[in-house]
Amino acid sequence: MQPSLLNFIVCPVCKKDTLRYISIEKKKDTIIEGILICKACNEWYIIQERILELLKPDLNQERRQEFFEKYKTIFKRLKLKNNGIYSPTKELRDKMHQSHFFDHFSHDYVLETQTFWRAYYARTLQKFKSMIARNSIILDLGCGNGLGTAPFLGGQYTIIGIDLSPGMLKDAIRRSDNSASAGKNHFIVADAENLPFKEKIFDACIG
Repeated sequence: MQPSLLNFIVCPVCKKDTLRYISIEKKKDTIIEGILICKACNEWYIIQERILELLKPDLNQERRQEFFEKYKTIFKRLKLKNNGIYSPTKELRDKMHQSHFFDHFSHDYVLETQTFWRAYYARTLQKFKSMIARNSIILDLGCGNGLGTAPFLGGQYTIIGIDLSPGMLKDAIRRSDNSASAGKNHFIVADAENLPFKEKIFDACIG
């Protein structure tokens, strides 16, 4: 996670712009492992393998529990608690299933190797690109492995991609790392039905 991401996000629980980060492992300007804390409601969010998971706690409770156990002494020092296991609704179970499903085959995601999809993405996204002004801030809603934002990674745009699958986002980050605009792009785990962003910050959205 890049600290500059704080310019765009709010707490998904209370919607307040009161987030601060605690860095556990950092490399240059990138937080590899850490905790994001909301000063308004005292909720916390994990940063793991460079990826911030900005979800309500019931949507990623297994990863939260593992992270909490791994860094228990830090959580104790910060006086942060894990509220335990939630009983998810059917809607939440469906979302968690979707996350696990895409995590499962994120290393073998073949769309961009297939001629039809390569042509489809190239034709569609180049048309979008011609309509979006340079220096725009673009939200990629359900970004997966970043295939949809690949044409915008040339340094003229700021990309914020969200997806429920951390596995897919790892590929999106690798794609961004190889671009001219690596420091301007952010890929986070978030719920499209509970967007954790400030009002009126995006110029365009790709879904």
